[in-house]
Amino acid sequence: SMFSLMIGVAETLAILGTLISELYLSSYIDIIGWRIFINLAAVVSLVLGVLCLFLIPSKNDGSEDNDVAKDVLSFKDVFEQFIDLLKKPVAWANGLYAGFMFAVLTTFHGLWAQPFLIEAYGLSVYDSGHFCSLMLVGASIGFPLAGWLGGKLRETKYLLVFAAIAEAITLLAILSFTSIPHYVLAILLILAGFFTGAYILCYSISHNIVGAGSKSTSIGFTNTLAVVTAPLMQPFVGYLLDHIAGGSKYTIIDFQLALGIMPLCLIVAAILACFLPTANKNIQN
Repeated sequence: SMFSLMIGVAETLAILGTLISELYLSSYIDIIGWRIFINLAAVVSLVLGVLCLFLIPSKNDGSEDNDVAKDVLSFKDVFEQFIDLLKKPVAWANGLYAGFMFAVLTTFHGLWAQPFLIEAYGLSVYDSGHFCSLMLVGASIGFPLAGWLGGKLRETKYLLVFAAIAEAITLLAILSFTSIPHYVLAILLILAGFFTGAYILCYSISHNIVGAGSKSTSIGFTNTLAVVTAPLMQPFVGYLLDHIAGGSKYTIIDFQLALGIMPLCLIVAAILACFLPTANKNIQN
């Protein structure tokens, strides 16, 4: 019951690191210089590596639901597990749901939100960056809350369906109602990040749909489908923009039409969630 919450907390820490970087990293580098920053980052990475070596357990604790295999897995074992996952429709549905939801952060927030906010809402480059950061604030709240609910609810697919539909409605509001006050826009951006947090339940589902010894491979498969949306969706939205604008300057309508693919993907995610098992029950058999 704690697995979903642990994933949520881990994602929150990662998002907070990204948020702090977005807000303060450029100013910090201006003060100390990029060489000193790179050296500090290397030292921090080294310390984290040493802490992982000593703090992360590597031995089976004897529990039934342990992710550590009894024997060391060979590459052949992992490859066979991967082939088995390719044959599981639930693994594909789970990973694609995670990918479509995560695309809100990687594609909208990560690339296209800032130019859209500048064009549609008349924000400056500086202000649009801070407004985009509000999505990470919402996500940092949504991740642990979704993880906690994942360990409490009997059927988590209803939560996944609701989050995807709510995310689609929120994005549609941001794209469509460009005359709303900026404080309303801020609330919508926070909600957009908040609803995204539901996708972390997909890692619990991927943990549960396979047996012991295959769980890491299953989680990795889900994570691959989650992150692959960035290199696919980002240029696809750019292609749509170029095609719609016809080589001229991007207008508000161009952004709305191109980015409209994202709410559609979220509706597909809601449909996929209807076929997913609960995140807190092992359905291997």
